[in-house]
Amino acid sequence: MMTESTVRGGKAVHSDAYIHDLDSSKANHTSEVDLGYQHDPTGEDYGPVAQRGQDVELEHPVEDVEELYHEAHLTVQFGEANRSGENDENEPSDGLSEESAAEFDKTVLQFAERALCEEGVSLDELPEKPRRVRALLLHDAWAMESYPRLVAHFEELEATAQKLGFSSIPDQSTFWRTHNALREDGYRESIQNAATRVVHAVARRGIIVPESAVTAHGLDVSVPIDEGEVAGETRRAAIRHWVDSLLDELLEPISFDRSKNLQHAVKAIIAAVAQGAYAHGLNSARPTASWHYETSEIPTAGQVSRLLRSVDTQEILRMFTDINRRFIQIASAHGFFDRDYNYALDTTWVKYEGKHVGEDGELKLIENPKQGDKGIGWLFAVLCVMDIDARFALGLNLVEDKSETTEQFRFLLRTAAREGGVNRVHIDREFYDGDAVRMCRAIAGRNWVIRAKRQGEAAELLAETPEGKSNSRRNINFADVTPGPNLYVYPVPEKFRDDAGHTHMAFLSDLDPDDTPAAEIFDTYSKRWSVETLLRQLKHDVGVETSSPYPKMRLFLLQIATLCYNIHTLMNRATSPKYALRLDVPYYEVLLAIVDVVYTRRGATELNR
Repeated sequence: MMTESTVRGGKAVHSDAYIHDLDSSKANHTSEVDLGYQHDPTGEDYGPVAQRGQDVELEHPVEDVEELYHEAHLTVQFGEANRSGENDENEPSDGLSEESAAEFDKTVLQFAERALCEEGVSLDELPEKPRRVRALLLHDAWAMESYPRLVAHFEELEATAQKLGFSSIPDQSTFWRTHNALREDGYRESIQNAATRVVHAVARRGIIVPESAVTAHGLDVSVPIDEGEVAGETRRAAIRHWVDSLLDELLEPISFDRSKNLQHAVKAIIAAVAQGAYAHGLNSARPTASWHYETSEIPTAGQVSRLLRSVDTQEILRMFTDINRRFIQIASAHGFFDRDYNYALDTTWVKYEGKHVGEDGELKLIENPKQGDKGIGWLFAVLCVMDIDARFALGLNLVEDKSETTEQFRFLLRTAAREGGVNRVHIDREFYDGDAVRMCRAIAGRNWVIRAKRQGEAAELLAETPEGKSNSRRNINFADVTPGPNLYVYPVPEKFRDDAGHTHMAFLSDLDPDDTPAAEIFDTYSKRWSVETLLRQLKHDVGVETSSPYPKMRLFLLQIATLCYNIHTLMNRATSPKYALRLDVPYYEVLLAIVDVVYTRRGATELNR
């Protein structure tokens, strides 16, 4: 029952062949319902998750009866929408009124033959009389505990017995003989499955279902939807479907210039990386995945490495640029990017710990650009959405020379702006220079903020600003930038102060101090630190541990981690395209789902050899 606290979601659209089996005068039904969800305070930080996603499409009959149990929370939504005023909503808790019971029986028998056909059963080919088979199906639909109860049911509802064609009601031994004959010929389970198909079709129609049938056939779920009532296998099926559909759409740009004799397809390589992230190392992917999946389908770390060495580095970057564009388009179709987002730009460092530099043609290593840190390795430019309801990583590009960092930022930001739109750009003080200002102006106009270093006019304004007060200065002299940007100073809370204990921060921006208070500048910039969390998650939660000295391998693995991170973020912030569920999915389940939808699961017999 919908209430004021119900969270409104998208639609479920339905095509149901069972409706055609009803009398035409009573075949009116709702083929579209607005889904409702019970309030979920745990998802509030992510925004209205129920309102993001795509319409769910249902079609009946289904191929496998198990699918009906996965859809039960949607079935009851259609049932409520289709329930007419003439149905008694105040049925006794221990069963149905005689009128409602007769209506249930009548509809079950109308749907029986179609349901049996879906199970591959023809009444004409069965060893028992059709009316007795239909009687057993009715017994299973009600989930009766015995055949004496079925006999009593016919005695109570003579109309049902007559509809089945019984001139006199058979005794319980007759039904037992029918049961045994069908079981011996392998039909009994099919009839039970057909009964489940029928009960779900009756429930979708809005006809009241007896309490025993509701429980036995998996329809004891709430309206509006309560994900806490959804079975674990349904949840896993939703996750697998999410992952499978996203991989199909996202991975098309990855080709590696494959030749016909390439042993492993792209999905298999991605799944090996996902397994490697779960198993703490790409070298561990095949040994651990082989416990459950066909070994021949799982590429080794060496095979992945050899494949990547034959691909140009710029080609890898192009492939993942296309993937990021596709991801923005997919996310937009699920309700994201309907507004301009705030973005953060930063860099992340991957230290080189190998014993040799690599083969000819490998990209050169660079010294760590972070002040005070030492070592050599690889630098990556990163772009991410700061808003928590859409915290996607939309680019991770290799920086071959420290002087090229701003140019890589420009490329990443242009890609995002072209596909998704930019509200405000935020950059750390590490990139406090004229090139960064010009780049921001070219893409974001006046909507950008760069944290200022404590030097020049910024140092002056910080020194003259009283404790606890904010300050600003217009059109400062900065790095030969014309016109000069504006400078903001803001008193920061103690938890945001640096090791030196500075009480204020300074920010550079083209935003007008008359229109944009310093408090707003600080508030939005403070969310930029979420990029640090994102980078830790990329490296440690979905990233793959590797000792490979090859930059292309490092680049590829970090890009795959970004792909997995974005899939995880999307799945937790929009309803699933299968079953319309709001999912709370940890990283490891995303990784395991990728593996599970790609590789063939081995049977229990083979596992025990």
